Amino acid sequence: MLADPEMKHKLELARIYSRDKSQFVKEGNFKVDENLIISKISLSPSTESLADSKSSGKGLSPLEEEKLIDENATENGLVGSPKDEDGIIMTNKRGNQPVSTFLRTPEKNIGAQKHVKKFSDFVSLQKMGEGAYGKVNLCIHKKNRYIVVIKMIFKERILVDTWVRDRKLGTIPSEIQIMATLNKKPHENILRLLDFFEDDDYYYIETPVHGETGCIDLFDLIEFKTNMTEFEAKLIFKQVVAGIKHLHDQGIVHRDIKDENVIVDSKGFVKIIDFGSAAYVKSGPFDVFVGTIDYAAPEVLGGNPYEGQPQDIWAIGILLYTVVFKENPFYNIDEILEGDLKFNNAEEVSEDCIELIKSILNRCVPKRPTIDDINNDKWLVI
Repeated sequence: MLADPEMKHKLELARIYSRDKSQFVKEGNFKVDENLIISKISLSPSTESLADSKSSGKGLSPLEEEKLIDENATENGLVGSPKDEDGIIMTNKRGNQPVSTFLRTPEKNIGAQKHVKKFSDFVSLQKMGEGAYGKVNLCIHKKNRYIVVIKMIFKERILVDTWVRDRKLGTIPSEIQIMATLNKKPHENILRLLDFFEDDDYYYIETPVHGETGCIDLFDLIEFKTNMTEFEAKLIFKQVVAGIKHLHDQGIVHRDIKDENVIVDSKGFVKIIDFGSAAYVKSGPFDVFVGTIDYAAPEVLGGNPYEGQPQDIWAIGILLYTVVFKENPFYNIDEILEGDLKFNNAEEVSEDCIELIKSILNRCVPKRPTIDDINNDKWLVI
C-alpha cells in the first residue's frame, strides 16, 4: 500500500520529518512568518471570522485550520466531524481520497477503542525520539491512511503516583487524562490528543503532525538558526507564554518546560508538547522533583516543597534566556542555587528583554512574576 501513488505526498512528509535538522534550517524551509503570527497570536476567532479568513485567502493558524476542516467535513458529508457519531477519519463517505493531506480530528470518544486498536495497525515511517519512559514514532495507519505521531509509554516504567482513575477513560497515566482534559478547551499552542490505546506492554498516545513542511524543536532551532533575531525570539516566546497561560488557567502545570518540549513549524507556529510530568494544581505544594535539572527552579533543587506555577515560570525564564543568548544561564546545580545571572553580549539585546529575564529568574518565589504578569510585560507588546 505504501507504494500507492496516492501516498506520495505522505511519504514526502515522512522524508521531510526524517531529514537532518540543520538542513531543515539551512535550506531556508524555516522562516518565522511574522505577519501571519502577529495576526493570529493570542486570538480565539469566531466561526464568522474564520469564514472571512477563508474567503479572503488569508493564512490561518493551525487551530483555525483544524476548525475549518471540521466545519467543511460537516457541510460536505464527510466522516470525521465531531457531530458525526461514527466519524473518525476525514474521508468522503463515498470512499474518495482523504480530504486533508494528513490531518486527523480527535476521536469523539477518546479511548473507546483502546482494547481494539493495535500498534500493528500502523506502519512506522520514522523514529522521532526515544527516552527512559518510551519512544516516539511518525506512523501511518495501514487502512485509513492518516498520519499521526505515536508516543509509546512503557507501562512498567510509569511512576506509581502518576496513575489516575478516570470515570470515562478507566485507570490510565495522568498524562492521558490531562491531555483529554485540555482537549475540552483546545489552544493552538498546546498539542492535542487524538486518541490512545494500549496493549500488555505500552500505552500509545496519538497526536497530530505539526506543520505541513516539517517542524523542529526549539533545542535544534537554537543550535542551527544562528541568525535568529530578538523579534523572532519574541514571537516564539509569546506563543509559549500563551500556551502556559492556558495551562495555568485550566488549573494545570507542565513541570517540564524546556527547549526540547517546544516545537516550531516552518511558519513559526509553536506547540508545547510532552505532558508526562504535568499535574493538576492542588491545595498543597508538590514535594517530588520531576522535569529537567537545567530548567528546575532553585526551590525545587533545594529539596523544599514547591508550587507548580512558579516552577513553570522559572523554566520559561531559562527558555527565554537560552533562545535569546544561545546558551544556558546556569550550568550546574550550584549555579542555579547561588550563581550570578550574567548576560554576555548584552549590548545586542534590548533592555526590556533583559529586565524581563531578570524578573522571571528571581530566586525569591513571591517576587517571581505570574504568567499573567509576563503576558502583559512591555517587551511582549507587538
